Amino acid sequence: MKYLFHMRTSKCGWLDLAITSKKENAGLLQYAKFALLDCYKEFDGIVDKFKDRPPVSRVKLIASVLREFYGAPPKDLHEIVLMRRRKHELDECPYCGYPLKPRTLDHFLPKEDWPEYAIFSNNLVPQCSDCAPIKGQRYYCDTDKQALFLHPMYSSALSTVRFHVDVSLVGNRAIFCAKFSILEYVSVEDEQRIRLHLKSLQVKRRIEEYCDEQYQRWTRIVGARGCNVRASFERRLKEGDSDPYATNWGIAFYQGVLNNPQAVENLQKHEPYGPPRPLVKIRALFISD
Repeated sequence: MKYLFHMRTSKCGWLDLAITSKKENAGLLQYAKFALLDCYKEFDGIVDKFKDRPPVSRVKLIASVLREFYGAPPKDLHEIVLMRRRKHELDECPYCGYPLKPRTLDHFLPKEDWPEYAIFSNNLVPQCSDCAPIKGQRYYCDTDKQALFLHPMYSSALSTVRFHVDVSLVGNRAIFCAKFSILEYVSVEDEQRIRLHLKSLQVKRRIEEYCDEQYQRWTRIVGARGCNVRASFERRLKEGDSDPYATNWGIAFYQGVLNNPQAVENLQKHEPYGPPRPLVKIRALFISD
């Protein structure tokens, strides 16, 4: 999981894009501009003081307007929000390590409770579609008396997490057990926060489900056209992170299967026998712009 410090901005221009737009309610944001800027100044402190429940929103009168500017933004704001959502050069979710480009945006402080941060750039974090409904509108835990989640732009703690998957066979079925480790220098406080974050996002269960899906997928691949499983997995590891410890679920899956020769053999046995199928003939299909 990547530390996203580079995405933080010292001054957010998104509010000005909203105010200067031709959207019908832009004037209301102009009226509330200085109150919103004061809220923006408080954001870093709210994130840093993770053991304190954030104060109740002070902009409830224009809450629906702020949420609307995020949900249906004017053109210039839409383009910059889209860049944050899609053009971030991330290959895995910074919240959980799911090995696919995240295509949604999370409001770290949920916009339902704190609408003042609905279009504040430092509150908007790329996130995978599986984390989104699990995190939902949650932020503060009354039981643990602290924020449930770490902010990937404000804490490097999640970037210290490494994944490991133990693979065993029961009959012909592969069983996966996800485990976690952290870099040696991580403080006890950060360790506790990482544990709560991963537990709150149900990462262990999701990794094990992901590995089961990937193993079934490779069973189909090998059965359909055959391949050298070990060579294929090793090639994918070479294409990934050079860190010997897995930094995302995909790497952990390949390493886990390779560490169990029986799991590799169980996949390899699905390879088809007999002569290869003849190549099919194809022709071009033209589609107009």
